[in-house]
Amino acid sequence: MVVPSGVKYGVFYTFPSNKQKLLSQINQSQLLTSLWKTNTNNSESSNINSPTTIPIPIRPKKQVYEQVTQENPTKGKLILKSKQLYHYAKELLKFYRIGINNVWTNLKTMRQLKKHKYKISNQLDAKGKSVAIRLPNFPKLTEIMAQSMYMSKVEHKVSQDKISKQQQDSSTYVKRQSSSPSAPTAPNSKSTSQATLIDPNLFSLSRQEYQILKRSPKDSLKLPLFAVTFLIFEELTPLLCLLIPELSPRTCILPQLLPKIYPPTPREHLHKSAESLNDERKIDLALKTAYNLDYARLKLLSQSLRLTSRYVPISLYPENMLRVRLQQYLNYLRVDNYYLSGLSGEDNLWNLDEQELIIACLERNLIEDISEYVKLKQEGLDSVELDEYCNRLRLRLLQFLIDFPKYNIGMLCIDNPIPLDHQQIITWREN
Repeated sequence: MVVPSGVKYGVFYTFPSNKQKLLSQINQSQLLTSLWKTNTNNSESSNINSPTTIPIPIRPKKQVYEQVTQENPTKGKLILKSKQLYHYAKELLKFYRIGINNVWTNLKTMRQLKKHKYKISNQLDAKGKSVAIRLPNFPKLTEIMAQSMYMSKVEHKVSQDKISKQQQDSSTYVKRQSSSPSAPTAPNSKSTSQATLIDPNLFSLSRQEYQILKRSPKDSLKLPLFAVTFLIFEELTPLLCLLIPELSPRTCILPQLLPKIYPPTPREHLHKSAESLNDERKIDLALKTAYNLDYARLKLLSQSLRLTSRYVPISLYPENMLRVRLQQYLNYLRVDNYYLSGLSGEDNLWNLDEQELIIACLERNLIEDISEYVKLKQEGLDSVELDEYCNRLRLRLLQFLIDFPKYNIGMLCIDNPIPLDHQQIITWREN
């Protein structure tokens, strides 16, 4: 596993006690440099976000009701209540209408990417016939991208080892020459340049496009049934989705549905099982692959990552199927981590908007219980508590992106604590 140079580890990376030490680590590591860099793009214009594949922001019911009350101070309780329900129903209708339209938009974009933008024409197959090469399905595409990243790391490691050997041989030669009284003494110098661990700009595909290719197929399958449900039930659709949240495409998921979609129980059991382990055993667990992770944790991890349906008992899934899905998920995390780290030459995790940040953390088992976020969201879109919550998650994601290159899928079984002084670290970066 590749470990960023200049960075000291226990089981997981911990931030240094002062800014100078952190900057020293950053200067010696390609990964840390890329993760810490500041980009001028805001979240709305950044290619690291895929806004059409996630729900649009919707005002909480409490906020809508308060606004209607302020606008109608003299109305009676019955009339006021009817107005509140009417205005909130309008918010919901707008939310679902745009969500459904975005599914169609994403489907068209996905077809455009596959059939035109990334299509290579006039290629010869094994029989000598002219063919066109198109993007494969998402799991295969991700596997190819993950393999490209691995090969890039191997090539750079071989190159760095060769350079190190040449420097060592040169140093040995200088020492031998310096033993002669007439030989000049070589100056004592150390290189502070950081080693390149992986090629930047490895893919022409942006993260925005990559996420469209990932999210659109599932949403397009759900669209026909959801559209019919919406036409029949209209403002009652949220009640139906509350019972069956999987009915909604990703673009039509209300915040209050998240606790049902991401139940905390599997994640809690998974992290609790690793709490009593010492550092050595935690490292062993973090290094576990999809094919040697113990069966009990395999089931819990598959459930927490939503690789199985909550309507089908986990015992009915063949073990090999779960391991294959987990390996595919590992490939996805490695590729997505490359984008979030900023190694693609574009933006990094600091440019993620709020919803993309939440999704990225849920995908990496970094949120124990999503109910806390939903509660903060219902209190208001611009609450100070919500900003602090997102800052903690961003630092937790930063730690994950630093640690994951030296571990494997087993790392998702272990809880990585949030730094207590997270606000100070945010201040270091802002200043």
